[in-house]
Amino acid sequence: MFLDKEGRWFHEGVEITHERTCRLFSKNIRRDATGRYSVRVGRESAEVVVEDVPYIVRSVTIQEGPGGRANDYILHLNDETQEFLAHGSLAVSRQNVLYCMVKGGSERARFLRTAYYQICLQLQCDEKGERYWLPWRDKEIPIYPET
Repeated sequence: MFLDKEGRWFHEGVEITHERTCRLFSKNIRRDATGRYSVRVGRESAEVVVEDVPYIVRSVTIQEGPGGRANDYILHLNDETQEFLAHGSLAVSRQNVLYCMVKGGSERARFLRTAYYQICLQLQCDEKGERYWLPWRDKEIPIYPET
C-alpha cells in the first residue's frame, strides 16, 4: 500500500477512492520501532509506503478570543481527530509546504492547500518580511524555515 503526499491511498498502483476505506486506513496507520508504517485492521495488516508524512491537516478552525485575536488553532486531521496547534511546531519547507507536529509531538503533519490558506489568512510578518508568525492569545506562534 502507498500513501501519497496529499493523503491519497493506493493499492498496487490504483487509487482507493472509497471514503470509508480511506478513513479506516488513516485511523489505523502506525509507525513501528524501526520507523516503518503499517495499517492493521482486525487480524489483517499491510505495510504502507508513506511518500511524505502519514498525517494530513485538512482544515483549521480558528477560535477567536477577546479583541478578535486567535485564541486557539484547531487542526482537523485525516484520521478524523482534532488537535490544538502545538506552539513552536510550525515549519515551512523550501517548497513552501507547511508542516507541524501532531500526536503529542511524535509525528509530522502536512497542511493541505485549504488548511494552508486558512492559516495564511492569520499570518503576520515583520517589516522586512523576514520573520513570520501567527497571533495567539497575547503571544506569537513563530513559523520556522526547515533546514
